Amino acid sequence: MDEVRPHSFPERFYAVSVFLMTFLMASAAISGLTSSMTRLHILSSKKTLQLSVLRRFLRQNGVCDALAMRVQRNAMHAMSEHDRLMSEDSVELFALVSEPLRVELHFEMYAPVFAVHPFFDFYIDQYPQVMHKVC
Repeated sequence: MDEVRPHSFPERFYAVSVFLMTFLMASAAISGLTSSMTRLHILSSKKTLQLSVLRRFLRQNGVCDALAMRVQRNAMHAMSEHDRLMSEDSVELFALVSEPLRVELHFEMYAPVFAVHPFFDFYIDQYPQVMHKVC
């Protein structure tokens, strides 16, 4: 087989630099993947720990199996809803956002809900500054 090899110094320098860049990019990709998997493992272990504490509590207090299963299913559903629908209180940085910016953010979030009703839709168009305070 014929191999392609660098023969001159610039070709060798280019080959080594391409190899190093490829090595660094692969290392960064693997590092990011490992970090994401570790973060996912930590999150799932917290949920697993909470559910095992709930199961232990139910078992220690003599709750029947049917009711215990309903409580566990409800807790899992509540945890998934909590993950899916993030409340404003759970975002700590909102405390640092200025009040006028927070009012504008609320208007942006809730104006479409109000706009479903014709009265509020008209009011949003005519008096947005008032609706900023309402939202």
